[in-house]
Formats: sequence, structure tokens, C-alpha cells
Amino acid sequence: MKGFSVIFSALVLGMFALSAVDAVVMGIDFGSSSYKAVLVQSKFRIVLNEQSGRKTSSSISFRQGNRAFSSGVDNAARFQPDISFNYLRDLLGKESLSHPAVQDTLKYVFYGNRLVERQAKSIDGSPVDYKYLAATLDDGSEVGVHELISMILEQCRFMVEKDAQTKVPDAVITVPLYFSQRERQALIEAAELAGINVLSLINEPTAFNMHWTSRLSQTQRTSCLSMLARALFNFHCFDMNKSLGKTKGTLLS
Repeated sequence: MKGFSVIFSALVLGMFALSAVDAVVMGIDFGSSSYKAVLVQSKFRIVLNEQSGRKTSSSISFRQGNRAFSSGVDNAARFQPDISFNYLRDLLGKESLSHPAVQDTLKYVFYGNRLVERQAKSIDGSPVDYKYLAATLDDGSEVGVHELISMILEQCRFMVEKDAQTKVPDAVITVPLYFSQRERQALIEAAELAGINVLSLINEPTAFNMHWTSRLSQTQRTSCLSMLARALFNFHCFDMNKSLGKTKGTLLS
């Protein structure tokens, strides 16, 4: 869908800005292959990357102990594709290599032989009741998928803060409708490792409906959206009230 990069930005971040005039908030449309960032700092704008592009590759590579992002990953992939980690969102929150989504992702990546299953542990080192996937690097160290995503999100935060010329600790992040609670929690944990406080996770269909409703010219309008995602059927309505110079949105269902 055209304009999907700002599905949620024009309205969701705008509401944060209206509720707190001095607020600085970023929005991240985090996809499997790329992400886009937006910023509300007195007004809304899309953040451009170093190549002056709106879309940035959501991938990371390691070479000689150094991290590379975006175009740097493409360069590294030409020489050693198995150290370039992409499509990480599809592995986030998965506990087993046999998971159908993991098996499907492994068809499109070169680092499958580097993935291992690991038992999660608490701060005191005792095991907890879930596992996670990790990648083995050339030096023998292991990095969890959620940690790899946190590095990408941290790079995104640096990019946004460079544009804003101030600290931007708060964010709204889109997630697929079919994400489980474990996957959503894993994304929040990854964001926290990146120094990002997640104000809200918003389903992509919900965000699209909010963005669509915000573009309607009428003072007040309600729109409904139905969407089928994998085995899930999503239907909700959103009410937009543009009156007295303010915009107020209410998710009805």
C-alpha cells in the first residue's frame, strides 16, 4: 500500500504532540527487510538516512569485530553473506529452529547454519521458562536475535536523534497483526536494550486505518477496516474528531 511507511505517524505521533507540546517522539515502522522512522518535534517529519533515503535496511553484519548497517551490510554480503543478518523480525520471539516461520525464513537467508537455540536466563543466572534463537559470530560469541534487533533499533535511534539534535527516548513501533504476546514482548525488550522507551506497539492494520481516517476531510468521520492476516481476521472501527483545531482519535473496536 502506498504510503504505508507513515501508516501511523500522521495521527498517532500527532496525538502525542498535541497532548504534550514539548514532546519529542519517534515512530518506527519496523519491517522484516527495512524500517522507516518519523519524528514529531513541534511538527511531523520523516527522518532520512545517510543516503537521503526514507527506507533503511533492517539488517546488520559483523566483520573483523565491526558492525555494519544499511548499505554497509550490502557491501559485506558480497564477500561473506553468512555474516549478514536480515529478516530478523521473522525470527524474533521464536523458541525453536523447527518453528514454521523460522523454517520459512531460512529459505531466504545465508546464516541458517549460525543459528542455535538457547535457554533464557534471569539476572541471577537461573533458567527461565522460554528459549530464544541466537547467532554464532566468527569469534565464537553468540548474540541473541533480540540483541541483533536492539542494535538495529539503536542505530535507528541515533539517526533520529541526529536529525532532532536532541535525545529522543520515546517511540511508537508497528508490529504485524499476527505477532504473539511473546513476540511483542521480545520487541519491547529489544527496544529497551537500545535505550528506547516503547510508548505503544500498534498493529499495522490498525495503524493504516488510523492514517486513512486522519486524511478524511470531514470534521468527524468513522472508518472501519477488515483484514485477513495468516489465520487471523481483524476488524475494527476508528472514530476521528477534527474540531476546535484539535484532532482526537478513538479506537472503537
